[in-house]
Amino acid sequence: MTGCPLLLAVAAVVVAASAAPGPHEPLALVPAHVRAGRTLAEQAEASGLVLPPRLVSKPKPAAVPGMEVVRGAQPYPFGLADPLPPPRAAKRSTAAARRYRRDANDDIYEESRLPTSVVPTRYTVTMSPNLDKGIFYGSTDIYLNVNSATSRIALHGTPDLTMKEVQILKWDRKLKEFSKNGNATLKRLSSLEELQRIIVDLTTELEVGEHYLLRFPVFAAYLRDDLKGFYLSTYEDSYGNVVRIGTTQFEPPAARFAFPCFDEPEFKARFKIIIEHDRGLTARSNMPVVRQTRPTLLTVTTEFDETLPMSTYLLAWVVSDFSYVSSKDGTFSTWGRDNLLTLSTSWLSQSVGPAALEGLKDFTGIAYALPKVDQFAIPDFDAGAMENWGLVTYREEYLLESSATDIRIREFIGTTVCHELGHQWTGNLVTLDWWSNTWLNEGFATYFESVICDKIIPEWKLMDKYVTDNVHVGIANDVVPGQLAMSSPVITLDGVEAKFDRISYKKGGAVLRMFEHIMGTETFKKAMHRYLSVNSFKNGSPDRLFRAMDAEIALLAESPLPEGVTFAQVAKTWTEQAGVPVVTATRDYDKAQLTVSQEKFMYAESEDGDGDTLWYVPIPVEVQPKSADWSWSLTAAAANKRWLTPEAPSLSRDLDASKTEWIVLNPRQIGYYLVNYDEANWKLLSAELAANPNALHASSRTQLVHDALALARAGKLSYEVALPFLQSLKLEREATPWRAGVVALTFLRERLTATPAGYALKAFIKDITADAYSAVGFSVPDTWQSFKDFSKDDERFLRYYLASYACDAGNELCAEAAVKALTMSLDEGEMIHADVRTTALCYGVQNSADLFEKVLQEWKSAETSTEQAAHATALACTLEHKLLENVLDDILDGSLVKSSSDLQQLVDAIIVRWENHKFMIDYYKNNWKRIRSFASGKMYYFNLLIALVGDVRTPEELDEVKALVTTIFPDETRTERLELELRLKAADKELDWYRKHYDSVSKWLFAATNTEPVDPTEPTRPTQATTEQTTPTQMTTEQTKPTQGTTEPTRTTEQTRSTEQTRATPTKPVGPTTTPTVPSSTQRSAASSRTQIDALVLLLAALLTRVAF
Repeated sequence: MTGCPLLLAVAAVVVAASAAPGPHEPLALVPAHVRAGRTLAEQAEASGLVLPPRLVSKPKPAAVPGMEVVRGAQPYPFGLADPLPPPRAAKRSTAAARRYRRDANDDIYEESRLPTSVVPTRYTVTMSPNLDKGIFYGSTDIYLNVNSATSRIALHGTPDLTMKEVQILKWDRKLKEFSKNGNATLKRLSSLEELQRIIVDLTTELEVGEHYLLRFPVFAAYLRDDLKGFYLSTYEDSYGNVVRIGTTQFEPPAARFAFPCFDEPEFKARFKIIIEHDRGLTARSNMPVVRQTRPTLLTVTTEFDETLPMSTYLLAWVVSDFSYVSSKDGTFSTWGRDNLLTLSTSWLSQSVGPAALEGLKDFTGIAYALPKVDQFAIPDFDAGAMENWGLVTYREEYLLESSATDIRIREFIGTTVCHELGHQWTGNLVTLDWWSNTWLNEGFATYFESVICDKIIPEWKLMDKYVTDNVHVGIANDVVPGQLAMSSPVITLDGVEAKFDRISYKKGGAVLRMFEHIMGTETFKKAMHRYLSVNSFKNGSPDRLFRAMDAEIALLAESPLPEGVTFAQVAKTWTEQAGVPVVTATRDYDKAQLTVSQEKFMYAESEDGDGDTLWYVPIPVEVQPKSADWSWSLTAAAANKRWLTPEAPSLSRDLDASKTEWIVLNPRQIGYYLVNYDEANWKLLSAELAANPNALHASSRTQLVHDALALARAGKLSYEVALPFLQSLKLEREATPWRAGVVALTFLRERLTATPAGYALKAFIKDITADAYSAVGFSVPDTWQSFKDFSKDDERFLRYYLASYACDAGNELCAEAAVKALTMSLDEGEMIHADVRTTALCYGVQNSADLFEKVLQEWKSAETSTEQAAHATALACTLEHKLLENVLDDILDGSLVKSSSDLQQLVDAIIVRWENHKFMIDYYKNNWKRIRSFASGKMYYFNLLIALVGDVRTPEELDEVKALVTTIFPDETRTERLELELRLKAADKELDWYRKHYDSVSKWLFAATNTEPVDPTEPTRPTQATTEQTTPTQMTTEQTKPTQGTTEPTRTTEQTRSTEQTRATPTKPVGPTTTPTVPSSTQRSAASSRTQIDALVLLLAALLTRVAF
């Protein structure tokens, strides 16, 4: 936007900063060793700095002569250790909640956040990695302003960093330089390891209003191997050589692992990055290169332009031998290894990226702030992607498309690019004030990934999928007992990790979409512009956002809000309360009146006393065959009739609808809530869908399938009324309603497969998928030859979701196609399309004993982990449990073992199939002593039993595992027995659904399919589509997934990335999926080799653990 006032204001900020004294002089930003033409390695050698041996486990800290340990602090240097993955954060007390806001004088040993007595304004960070040795040297200059007198500086740093020296220098206003004259001198350098903090104690106080330079002349550390901080990544080139690269991942806060810094979002500063690297490599960072020098024949020093004010977690650099593809003007580039990066593989991300930047500029009214964007495809990358300002990093498969990319990942590449570029405004330009409000970053990025990408590729129908990908995933996680609100206190590092969950991402995105429609899109855009303009290069907060929204609403002729209520009041009922409402709509058909009320939606009674939570709920109504009005161009009086409020949680109104006309509240599920109707209206809706599904928008049809089945699961609607909505999918030809359908079907498959109703459910699925499957078939056109064409993508989505269900249900045409495709692949080398490859492998094996043997040989000889995983998954699909027993026996005696990953893949594949659970109970019952012996006395056999208990789905299975527990641990006082008893109680609680609903569900299925009960142990029992493994934060039971396609991707660095963490590893198990696992945002996993024994048992453990759905 030419002449935009904001851009002029930004320019003024830059000029003013450049004119400030001392720390802003260009020469002052270049370290002395660089000006002298020396490398950091030479500087370290001259200072006598030596790295301690790399430690596998954390050592007991010991005092270093001359360095005092103060108040629980530990001195430098100390050893290197990687922390364990953090547990899920629990709710914080009100007292604890107050502590996350602090003043400049907070005690550094009692507060989890840094004091603000001194604040950084600029950094000069120099890095010198030696990739072959796996180490790096660094130096850091931090320019400080003093807000309050203090003799102590607290900043972040971890045991990774070994250092010998720290200096503090004061700005001399006369000499215009940092001088030793009048310096405060160092009294003590120590560490507070539990808070990952460095403490610098001085002999005198720093003076208020003065400028100081805190200098760490040289330090050393190992390049990490856990995919965070500054870490080493490797790949194999086309010639089989192992190639190393150095890259970073600083979110959640991990810059402290690479260099001393004030590693909190609030401490924004400018960064000058200098990287010394081998001559044959390239270094890239957030800003463009401004200078390169050669201090030695084989070394290059690359200096980057100084950044705009930014938070430490957004800093990034990559040292690699990568190639790149660039836009014509050179401002947008995609980098990757030579054997992956081509014009074809990078076309999608290179096309979407610049268009997304333009779309975001138009939406916000603010141009992208930096001069370039680099996108890097990183071989070893834990998060799905990371929004580093100007240098965005991705997993390779989430940035580069290939013939192995299925339709779900193809879409995910596009939306991930939009997500990460959306962060360049909401997260980078304006950054969350503290991790308590992670949704300010991730919720907006989730919103943009659909809104912006939908404009670029409308064929993907992303705004229709918003309902399944965001609203439904948010609800599924919001009903988890003890769930936290979008804005909730964060005190610990574990708590920071936990905020990267489905609530911050998916609920955040869903609630923001609702806010947009309450305000109106244009008003929402203006509020976004106001919020971003006012807070550029600063920190945002929910209050600042809501003030901007209230300011724009105040300019409207008519307010869309209840009378006397601000937008902040409305919004905080959604952002500061956990949970989701269900609105009950009851019609008086004789009087043509509608009564609506709200309550908190739960699958089980609340145990924490928060069941009376209330919200400000907008109530739009669609009446057959009229359209919903989401324009909200209403008078204030009319608006009051469209809201449920905490003060008035129910209302009645006249309804312009006849007795035979249906109504839909919250059409397209724009509002973040479920709707329950009286039985008569439910039946009007199901009859309409059965006769004329296109009478309702696809998003509304999706909503009805989801809400009906969720309400039935919660006991608020009978299954006899809810199940016809699944039956209505028989006529459905759009992918989005099927996305909701497969979630509900998967929930039922998990609970009914091992029961006499399992066969009836299989027959039901076969019937409702038959016509839609016939419409799309099994074969996929050669889409890789027309990868720029999106016109067939919607059909590909429908096939993606239907093929595995049709094959699993016994569709003969599907089974024949799977056998044919797999046979042609194994015998003649014909490639199976990525969209159906997993389905062909699974159901080809299931329907052919000959193919089982061939795939077994393929598994034995597979050269890559991807192929091994695919073949292991296929082997587990056989219905001949004797074959599985033989394979497990071979694992135990070692005859099939090549590596721990082989075991992990095979056993994981077996256990994720529900019909294998009874088989595994029997196998364990007969072999637990053998497993215990094989494990050399380790307790893995105990972990396997825990997994079996957690997987119980029928009372009969519960009785069997109870008997096993008593047999193996007869001593009731043993710790293992006590833990198992707790697990058994939890398993018994999980059977509540079976006890409450099995009879009604099975009765309906028998009648609908004209079948009788079938013994599930008989050979005719139904087969079962495999499900993707997920982490506990990834999705609830209702969100588990059936066979086909790849793991749902992780969006960013969230707990489910630790995984929305996590996210869920970058492997590709089976299961058509409903939402990206996001991520995230990030999921943490590091590859580690295990012994054969450990590996086997871990595999068996996975075999028996479907990761706590």
